[in-house]
Amino acid sequence: MSPSPPVPGTELTDPSSERHHLTPFLFAAASVGVVALALVAVAAPSSPSPAPIAVPSDPIPSPSSSATPATSPASAPYDAGQLLRATASFPLVTDWNVETGQSLYVIARDRGASGDVYQVQHWGDLETGLRPDTVIGTVEASVVDARTEPYEALCPPTVSRVEHVAALQVFERLVCFGAREISFGPVRRQEYQVMQSTPPWLGGEAGLDFFTALPFDSADGVAVPAGRWLQITGHFDDPGCGGDLVCRERFVVTAALQSQPPTSELQGTWTRMADAPISGRSSYVAIEVDRGTFIWGGDVTGENTSGAIYDAAAGRWTEIAPTPGVDRFGVAAAWSGRQVLIWGGNDNLRDGVAYDPDSDRWSTIPDAPITGGSAISAWTGSQLVVVSTTGHAAAWDPAARIWQRLTDPPIPAGYLESVWTGDELIVLGLSEGGADPIVGAAFDPATLTWRTIADVPYGGLVLGVPPRWTGTAMVFVDHAYDPVADRWSQLKTDRCSQGAVSSGVWTGRWLLGQAQAYDPIAGRCLTLPDAPIRPGFENTGFELRTHEFHTPVWADGRLIVWSGGTGLDGPGSPPDGVVFTPAAP
Repeated sequence: MSPSPPVPGTELTDPSSERHHLTPFLFAAASVGVVALALVAVAAPSSPSPAPIAVPSDPIPSPSSSATPATSPASAPYDAGQLLRATASFPLVTDWNVETGQSLYVIARDRGASGDVYQVQHWGDLETGLRPDTVIGTVEASVVDARTEPYEALCPPTVSRVEHVAALQVFERLVCFGAREISFGPVRRQEYQVMQSTPPWLGGEAGLDFFTALPFDSADGVAVPAGRWLQITGHFDDPGCGGDLVCRERFVVTAALQSQPPTSELQGTWTRMADAPISGRSSYVAIEVDRGTFIWGGDVTGENTSGAIYDAAAGRWTEIAPTPGVDRFGVAAAWSGRQVLIWGGNDNLRDGVAYDPDSDRWSTIPDAPITGGSAISAWTGSQLVVVSTTGHAAAWDPAARIWQRLTDPPIPAGYLESVWTGDELIVLGLSEGGADPIVGAAFDPATLTWRTIADVPYGGLVLGVPPRWTGTAMVFVDHAYDPVADRWSQLKTDRCSQGAVSSGVWTGRWLLGQAQAYDPIAGRCLTLPDAPIRPGFENTGFELRTHEFHTPVWADGRLIVWSGGTGLDGPGSPPDGVVFTPAAP
């Protein structure tokens, strides 16, 4: 086997850097990552299993060597590479016991005062496919017995991607590769991120994050920068480690070359927004209007009347006039093509307000003929249809300045989500505090009638995940609803993080979120490049990038992500933001 050559690039070195080792915390985290990634590999689409191949004989002899396996402690000493079974329970290390029948892999054999002593790794039950974190210790020959055959590692025939290495047990890496130089990529070392919504296995061409997948060290003068795509070259079994097995199992990086992003990443560019002239917040109204992205209200105490418009093309904010009347939250809002129409809120308000961006003026909307409360809404082309959490519906005609009471929707009063299809308002509802199946109904403004839609394939625990309209179907969690056929269908969601498929905005091609983009045609997700680190977190060790409870907007070919919480104690919602512009197809 020969290593895959690195792609052309510039070697990233840091002459001033010193050789470093993972701290116990990072090594533990990396070891846990190996376990998780091995389980992910089991769940991934299968490929033909490679046959056992010849492996180097040093420093650990190949398990497929000609050594005759022992069948009892008295028959023969056990060599490195053999798999043993415990014949009694005993302590392997402090606070950790081996139970009768569990498997042990021989790393080395030593001669003790009373007989052979083996350095072993415990690695769970081979027959059930479990690959838990390995525990290293010593055991006397009197409490183990050999299996009928030595263990043979299924060494990968090629090593071009990190999962070829990460899926192996740590001792298998020594058996398969020894100290030979191997190369793979593109891979990425990812910083620790608070509230990171993208699982580490979404990070690379084959879906693994280098930092999480392999405990690693770097040779003198070689830096492994975080957040960049790299072609990695290095080896295991560093001779400088001596007898330190944990040290020998680290991957020593001898070269880190810049690499092109993998095909699993959506190409595009993140840019920072200038700070807004209003306070940061979460759960605000964000709507695309003629002059840019209208942002208003939210969870800012005493400032729910403030708002601004962001022009993404010019990178400029414009603060708008304050809203008349009381603060509002939990409102229904829609763009009519001329005004932003806002109704209800505060669990009891029945009136509303309208904002004209051309004149920067607000006007009032009189009380509706229904009980107030949090609500959802849609602009039908001539009316604002609102449905309250109280289970009532009405329509506002801004030209005639008249409310019309509508038939109550056939859904329970309580939590609501909705989409506007261009012909119907589809509403998903759940009784407050309930865990019953979600009920869906569709309103036709042409006939002023409701119809109950096919049974929604989810219960109450997923309500709060927004449905999205793609032009032909409503995507909700990982199903799609076809209103013409009145039918739900399961979506293929290859490489998608749970709950994130319908959380993005529809671009006409992708459901685009902060960390991933879902392609409903191909049924798979691509990751996005790392967004800029939020201000104030550049050198904190958290590398915070996500904007919790923000309201995403697709405007003028760009994803607008502004403010939102940090998920941490301290600054709640800074007024920063970022814009993602996908590359032209």
